[in-house]
Amino acid sequence: PVATAVEEKKIEENVGMKILEAQLINGDLRDPSTDEAMNLEKTFQEGLITATLHSKLKTRQRMQKGLIDPNTGEKLSFSELMQRCIVHKETGLTLFPIKQLAGGMVCLKSGRKVSIFRAIQEGLIDQQVMVRLLEAQLF
Repeated sequence: PVATAVEEKKIEENVGMKILEAQLINGDLRDPSTDEAMNLEKTFQEGLITATLHSKLKTRQRMQKGLIDPNTGEKLSFSELMQRCIVHKETGLTLFPIKQLAGGMVCLKSGRKVSIFRAIQEGLIDQQVMVRLLEAQLF
């Protein structure tokens, strides 16, 4: 496992941290003996990573909140955003649900209501999300 390789200095710490971060972003870390998926906290509780590595990963996760939830206005990390996603049953695609108000409006955490067009102009939603929201209005 990567954590062991970092601790034993078989790979550089910054490389190991990037690998561990990627694993956390894509789901969870895995227990090498059982292949059980675990979040960062459980991995630490089970003794699979050291306190130092746990602390560094937590710090890096807190610092990487560059995404905004258009429903709430919260700044999120990629893993936090993925936790809010749903899997579309027919296609298996992972989608982020947008709460739409009547009349093509979306409401932000601040209480401000904006049209779908304003939301795309302000970079709150991308063009694909806009198309889906507008399609939903038509049906």
